[in-house]
Amino acid sequence: MTRKLVSLLRSPPAALRVACAIAFAVLVAGLFVVGSMPVAAGLLRAPWDKLAHFAHFGLLTVLLLLATRGRRPLAVFLAVCAVGVADELFQSRLPGRYATWGDLAVDVFAAGVMVVVVRQWVKGTQAAADDQPPRADS
Repeated sequence: MTRKLVSLLRSPPAALRVACAIAFAVLVAGLFVVGSMPVAAGLLRAPWDKLAHFAHFGLLTVLLLLATRGRRPLAVFLAVCAVGVADELFQSRLPGRYATWGDLAVDVFAAGVMVVVVRQWVKGTQAAADDQPPRADS
């Protein structure tokens, strides 16, 4: 099981990579579409808004890591950070919305944490898989 999981994370099938890329694009588009609706203003109060930012940008990071096979973690980090900057700039132009450095900081933090967590988890899982003797049925 561990070997298969490591294999999936290190070299996801093309269909999974495409699905992750599409999900990333849909979530980014949704961020701007839903964010432009009047209902988005004040939807979540502190500190829940920061938790929502962390969850959303963490998920974006994981999806993009899978879509790229984790081969360009710095590029993934920078791309997700760029989405965060674009989101805050977009919000600054909307009535009833405003950009905050705190939101951007959480977006950047989430991207960084998820890059590190996923990479360390893959490394740890790989090490555990290497320590296990191969099974006859795999």
